[in-house]
This record gives sequence, structure tokens and C-alpha cells, in this order.
Amino acid sequence: MSSDLEKKQACKWTDPQTKLLRELCLSHRSVLEASQKDAMTEKRKKHAWEEITSSLNGAFPEAVHDVKDSAKKWSNLKSSAKKVTHDQKKWASATGGGPPHPAIPETLADISLAYANSDGFHSISGGIDTSNMPSQHGMKVASTKAKSLCSLLYFLK
Repeated sequence: MSSDLEKKQACKWTDPQTKLLRELCLSHRSVLEASQKDAMTEKRKKHAWEEITSSLNGAFPEAVHDVKDSAKKWSNLKSSAKKVTHDQKKWASATGGGPPHPAIPETLADISLAYANSDGFHSISGGIDTSNMPSQHGMKVASTKAKSLCSLLYFLK
């Protein structure tokens, strides 16, 4: 029972750990975000994650994380940054009248900035948000393919 508690406590991320993880992941971004799926690329990614995790554990020996923890935390940070960036963009295009939207938290701002030119992160300029499309015949559209088809049909009308 105590080993489960120790594992939980060891997995908590502090602000300094998170900051170092961000810096390390952004410096290894070209390897971590490589889209190729060949054996050599996967080997480089694995090596990069091992290097990142080793650096983290060296800097913070009191809270040891494994590669899986580091990769999951980075994925969560990117998702949070993407959501906050999307919310900022959505708020900026609104008509106003409400309180000012809070600024992007410092912990996520550099991630958002690093991905500033990424269509997958900021959405495709001139694209449409299918989640805001009216449902077809009162039914919710579940799949991505169905949403794409519905959006095409909607604009062809």
C-alpha cells in the first residue's frame, strides 16, 4: 500500500519540473514531433525522451519520473495550450460586451508561441469549425468523416 502512495507522490509535477520539461521538449521538438514512422525516427524519439527524462531526474532527484510520465505530461501541456489558444482566438472574434478574457498562462504561453505556425495547433486559416455547424435533421453528427461530409453538403447548398 505504501508503494502505491509513494508512486503517486513521486508522479506529482512541481512548477520548476514542468518548466524544465517544457524547455527540454521544445528544444527537442523537431525530433519529438517528427511525422515519419520508420524505425530510425522512432529510435531517435525514444532516445530524445530518455534524454529528457534523464535530465529531469538529474535536476530533481527527489521526484523521479519515467519516460511515460514525461511524455504524458508534455502531451497534457500541449493540449492545455491548444485549448487556451483556441479559447483566446474564439473570444477575440466575439462581439464583446463581457469581461476581458484572461491572458494565456505563462506556463502555456511559450508552448503556444512555439506552435504559432502549426495548422494542427491553431487551426487552418480559412477553415471551418464543424463543431459549430447545424446538425443535419436534428441529429448530432458523431464521426469526423460524417462531419466533413455534412460540412461539404452544407456549403454546397
